[in-house]
Amino acid sequence: MKTKIIVIILSLLFFISCIRCRIMKQPGMDFEPTDPVDVEIYYLEPELEYIKIGIVETSGAPLSSWKKAERYMRVEASKIGGHAVILTKKDRPVSAISQHGNVGAVQRAKNLTGIVIRWKQKIT
Repeated sequence: MKTKIIVIILSLLFFISCIRCRIMKQPGMDFEPTDPVDVEIYYLEPELEYIKIGIVETSGAPLSSWKKAERYMRVEASKIGGHAVILTKKDRPVSAISQHGNVGAVQRAKNLTGIVIRWKQKIT
């Protein structure tokens, strides 16, 4: 019985912390994949010249971590040859409060959206 409860709890933790990620490549932008470790995340637009090669979006459960979402973004951006991702949107999960003052179970997933870029001149 204890094993069954542990399996259920671990399954719930997995589902409430999972993250989905999708990438949309700009047509005609075909590059060799890069190493995900080298893909940088920018919160502000970088001063170096770059080209936009796609958009990456992650959506995670309210208990998922932002670092994990960024890691998924790096992996997806690297698949299309990205050198960096400029974050354009960061939605935080919210809880609803009912008319009676009760905190409801309505929560929105964590979402990150970013533009995948390549440097015009590769940084050494």
